[in-house]
Amino acid sequence: MADENTEDSDSDTQVQLENNTEEEHADFNQSFIDELKNEFDAYSPSDGELQKAVEAFEKTNQEKANVEYTMASLTPTHASVYVKPEVIDFNKIDFEAITNKFVDENKGKYDDYEKAQQDAEKYILQELPEQLNEEDVEQPQYMSADGYKINLTQEDGTWTVDTSDSNDNYDYKGLISGFMGGLGDQ
Repeated sequence: MADENTEDSDSDTQVQLENNTEEEHADFNQSFIDELKNEFDAYSPSDGELQKAVEAFEKTNQEKANVEYTMASLTPTHASVYVKPEVIDFNKIDFEAITNKFVDENKGKYDDYEKAQQDAEKYILQELPEQLNEEDVEQPQYMSADGYKINLTQEDGTWTVDTSDSNDNYDYKGLISGFMGGLGDQ
């Protein structure tokens, strides 16, 4: 069980979440790793390399991202909240500039095109944490103007965020993709 509150909130506004946030964060990171791995064609990054990139992405978003919450509806046992993030978007990262930097630094060093392509993709992955620091945050491309609608239910004084993959909860998947920089967009 997780306590979710902000530094300026008091105990009267503290919300108890029943969700296992540690497990869900681990699942999120694994999904993020899987989606990021799919972005590579010539290079097969290790899970360790991908985990490092995911951690750098999360750290940068923790420093730069903004998230607005708006109550959509509230009853004693159900709530819907609009979550409107501004996060780093992978589609806005200038991967061509990173590739061009690799090409400039390695002119004449490769006779094998496939090896050059593999090393260029590896270079992109290595440079990603530094590049993330240069990026601005923005709202996800496919998010509605209100944000992503997230559903919660309350039972025995604790709230549970609906993380199911159902028709009633289609925005949750979009929210997850948004926090992955747009990877995995439907």
